[in-house]
Amino acid sequence: MSFRKKYVKTLCCIAGTLIYTMNAHAAVVGTVNVDQINVRTAPVQNSSNIISQLETDSQVHILDVDGDYYEIEYNDEIAYVFQDYVTFNGIPALVQADVNLRSEPEQKTENIMETIPGAEEIKVLSVGEEYSYVLYKEQYGYVYNTKLSFNEEDLQDLSYISEMKNAVVIADNLNVRQGANTSSSIITKLQRGNEVDVISIEGEWIKVKLTDEAIGYVHKAYVTLENAIQLNAFEEELSLGDEIANQGMQYVGVPYVYGGTSLTYGVDCSGFTQSIYQQFGVSISRTSRTQFNDGVPVSVGELQSGDLLFYGYNGYISHVAIYIGNGQIVHSSTPSTGVIISDMYASGKPYIGARRILY
Repeated sequence: MSFRKKYVKTLCCIAGTLIYTMNAHAAVVGTVNVDQINVRTAPVQNSSNIISQLETDSQVHILDVDGDYYEIEYNDEIAYVFQDYVTFNGIPALVQADVNLRSEPEQKTENIMETIPGAEEIKVLSVGEEYSYVLYKEQYGYVYNTKLSFNEEDLQDLSYISEMKNAVVIADNLNVRQGANTSSSIITKLQRGNEVDVISIEGEWIKVKLTDEAIGYVHKAYVTLENAIQLNAFEEELSLGDEIANQGMQYVGVPYVYGGTSLTYGVDCSGFTQSIYQQFGVSISRTSRTQFNDGVPVSVGELQSGDLLFYGYNGYISHVAIYIGNGQIVHSSTPSTGVIISDMYASGKPYIGARRILY
């Protein structure tokens, strides 16, 4: 059996394991390896379901495996191509120091297959939270992420091979749009707790596959990717401020209740900020006015995720929010909206100032 045949057939097993056992979907890239292949509407060989052809060296975005076919994204729709005519692409990476190639992504002696010397090049097939699935000298296995290094261009492409669990909707009546902007038409709406398969992250928007196999976009502020595998597996850990901001976003949709401090049953603005900080062992005052005395002042130009932003009329503070970066805040806004994400200058009251609790 040729190496390419072994490679493709092994990938079927890999993809099946990732997709069905781990309940994750890997968005990966493949290259057409014959002169021309048919793109079909279904994973069966039927002359009536051919919608297009792809030439040799064309790139396809693989979403799933269905029998002898790859499910791909084609013109923002789900389509199928025959597996044997597509070669799965890995991303090259250099091993920084000697690292064990393991049969399972766990640090156990019995999992060690062999040791890969430092400075060796391997192919990364998918990226996990701690381990990457790789190909090394015709062997498939797992290596620890921190032992790998990528060049800048390849690192940009990692979003195409990162395994990502389903995104979970954390807002009521979330719009799924045809394009990655709010002016695009709404395809459907998702309810809180619905799950969608992630295809890719494109800035502030996530391209998703719906249960009816349609493709659309949702804003990433309204889904949780807490179980998703992020590229920061190769970067520094998030700051505590980032973690506080991310935690606050998990509660979008919680009701506004005056005087409330429950992230389940309802919170007011300062009850929300106090409760989020409490989850990280940080105590702050109870009201927005007294929270303005906590921490240290910070200018708009120096804002960081996790900072508290304050609002009110004529210098009288009556609202507080958590800064989440990119000019946005998460806050318990009004009885009609509950906890929402909005622009920092769209809180409904004039901006007064900011305080940094973590310094």
